[in-house]
Amino acid sequence: MSDCNSIRDPKLHTTAVLYLPHNLPMPADVAAMQHRCKVRVLRLPITITRFGQINPAQIKTPGLLYLPHPYVVPGGLAVSTTRSGVQWDLPYGWAPTTFIAVEGMLAAHDCADAVRIAAQFNTTVRRIDRQTGDIYEKYDVVNATKRFQVTAGYHQNVIGFGWTNAVYLQFESLLHPPAAKPSGNQP
Repeated sequence: MSDCNSIRDPKLHTTAVLYLPHNLPMPADVAAMQHRCKVRVLRLPITITRFGQINPAQIKTPGLLYLPHPYVVPGGLAVSTTRSGVQWDLPYGWAPTTFIAVEGMLAAHDCADAVRIAAQFNTTVRRIDRQTGDIYEKYDVVNATKRFQVTAGYHQNVIGFGWTNAVYLQFESLLHPPAAKPSGNQP
């Protein structure tokens, strides 16, 4: 966030607006950028914890959302923060890379973030499956859709891809662990 141009929309001729999550304290880099780049910093009207919780019409001024962890997006975990037009960059997320990240978080005892990202990814997969009847190879995790439109490289989003199915099931077991069986002679 050191480049002032990264938060300005060249189509708009107004002061750039950066939204902070409702309860996030003002990060030092945002405060510095507010003065250096002449950015208006506003807060979202409510704490958002799930899709559809807020009507976009409630946010009157167009702007960008500040994310303290830029890879963590509404639909899970983005592969990168670069919009290159290829499938390995923003806005796409893949089951295997999300799985590796979640496993790493669990190994580092960062269980809250691991569970949150697993839940976001599975919510995206489940919602798209309910809409289309299919599970896909990759997802637009920024917008939590199956939209896939690349400008270079591989141009398909394969339906029924095995690694998405496997990761979905692994995350379900993380999110909803089976109840412990009673010990002893009880059935």
